[in-house]
Amino acid sequence: MRTVSFVGHVDLEVHGGVSPSALTLADVDNDGENELVVGTETGELYIFKGLQTQPLCHVSDLGLVSAVCCGPLISPERNTLAAISGNGWIHMFEVDETGIRQRRDQRIPANVKTAVLSDVDRDGRVELVVALTDRVVRVYRWQEDALRAISKCELMQQIGNISLNVEEDGWPSVLVSQPGAAVVRLRYRSSTAEDGRECHSVEIDDVSRAVKARHNVSCEVLGGLREAASNTYAMITLDGSLFYVKDNELCWSMPLHHQLFCLTKLDVTSDGNDELIVTSWDGHTFIINQEKQAVQFLFEEPVTAFAAGRYGSGGANAPCMAYAAVGKVVLFHSVRLPVMVTETLTDMMEREHPWPGDAVLTQSQKQAFYRWLLYGFPAVQAKQAEREKAGDGGKEKETTEHPEDPGDEADGVPRFQPAETP
Repeated sequence: MRTVSFVGHVDLEVHGGVSPSALTLADVDNDGENELVVGTETGELYIFKGLQTQPLCHVSDLGLVSAVCCGPLISPERNTLAAISGNGWIHMFEVDETGIRQRRDQRIPANVKTAVLSDVDRDGRVELVVALTDRVVRVYRWQEDALRAISKCELMQQIGNISLNVEEDGWPSVLVSQPGAAVVRLRYRSSTAEDGRECHSVEIDDVSRAVKARHNVSCEVLGGLREAASNTYAMITLDGSLFYVKDNELCWSMPLHHQLFCLTKLDVTSDGNDELIVTSWDGHTFIINQEKQAVQFLFEEPVTAFAAGRYGSGGANAPCMAYAAVGKVVLFHSVRLPVMVTETLTDMMEREHPWPGDAVLTQSQKQAFYRWLLYGFPAVQAKQAEREKAGDGGKEKETTEHPEDPGDEADGVPRFQPAETP
């Protein structure tokens, strides 16, 4: 597998460890550029902007921050930053050019491990979906100046993570990963009863028939891949396997031979398709496109959390990757690849600069012709070297053809005669 390097990065100092779901990239101040949000196990919340090493905002005494997310939770016009602590508190903030303002603190059940914001029931309002360590998925909505629980779903096994996806009929769903490469799909619906009360329901389906893994191995699932067909998702397991599933059928799998803990997506080639970004605890990062072409990047430190997305620097959002290590977060702010796989000159010329010779020359003839254009006359030089080695003293034998004619029959390259001058 080809190894790539990303050079541009900044080291951001934080105090305390970072949980896997407490690192995210989002536009928290509503200026069109994404910021980096970091929550720590010592109750600190940092917001970093641009390439500045000092935080834009800093909040303390929040408890053990287990998850952070950002979106239009309270108002559709403004993003709200939510920091959830493991001891059962959710802290909601609003950020603007004047600083950070705490909007509301609210008690919720303890032991939240991950959270996402999305309109999961297509009612036009954003919901907060949280997964707890006690096998429960809860959904909250902002109503009457507070978060109100609208759904609770208890599953049979421990939850790895939750991810958003779109089904074939266009309806959103929540994918929940469980041990043994199991995936549960939750589809939420809202309706109004005859007496005017709002009713909520959830459909629960087991869609994990396509992938088989060890029963007790933990896994992560990722849906919502851009430019992929609907009902498509990817999955990783802790023992180092990657699976790509479409319509509940396994398309391909890949062994990566590392303990994997994070699966996310990012368009690093700027072709409009999302690549899969897979990270292990020891810092190995694999970038795989949806055609199973892969490269790897090595971050040479143990990792506790990872995030990939677009980050605002220089007036625009650019692809980036953020690694949480001991006492710091390392942000690689320019993660771009021209192509996922290397190409030969012949392939590139056929794709970008077609010419009449493509139709009449064989592959070996085109290679020889391009070699002659770039480096001169290798066939003649090779013959000269052979004569010198044989002791001919470098004397060229008389031939009927021009000594610098690139059309040597041994190379199979057709002769190109210069046009006559009128």
